[in-house]
Amino acid sequence: VVVKEASTALSTLGSYPELARKLIDAKAPQRILAMLGDDNSAVQICGLQILSSLAFASDRIAREVFGETLLDRLIRLVREGATHDVQVNALEAMGNLSFNAANRRAVAKYARSLLATLALPPGAGSGTLSKPGTPMQSPVKTNRHPAWGAPETSAPASAAPTHPEVKRMACRALAILGENRLVQRAVGHGTPPGRGVR
Repeated sequence: VVVKEASTALSTLGSYPELARKLIDAKAPQRILAMLGDDNSAVQICGLQILSSLAFASDRIAREVFGETLLDRLIRLVREGATHDVQVNALEAMGNLSFNAANRRAVAKYARSLLATLALPPGAGSGTLSKPGTPMQSPVKTNRHPAWGAPETSAPASAAPTHPEVKRMACRALAILGENRLVQRAVGHGTPPGRGVR
């Protein structure tokens, strides 16, 4: 309970750019990484909520907290999260980080097909969604970051429909990436022009 309340307070503070900067200077990103690697889902969610707030605070801070290890852990939590709440919070954090252009390119390169698999109905042909020239391997050694080396289309192994909230957050992330055609396929109707809305 204490950890949850403290994390909620930090999430609120992190939404203000000036205070978010102080959290960055206080090594918050390193602590967030540790929380995302914890086995406890509640701790993971707390870390994800703080990360989402920091990423949303400003474009510059979103870029500073982003990195290979962070994206690797987000991908893992989206794929393998023990609860839907973990997946939803990981997708929200991934989307918020993607408002930064450089982050967006990395997320699109390594998580686009995963997001599409979660957003589209089962059997919608997500295995053919990779763009020409999109590499399937990590830019880092796979023994350091195994999730980066897995095929983009990997998702939780289940033929069942994606949980509605997980699908909604996957659609949001795709919209932020500018993948309006995929979002349209996922929701079944037209989408507003432009990328996602903050």
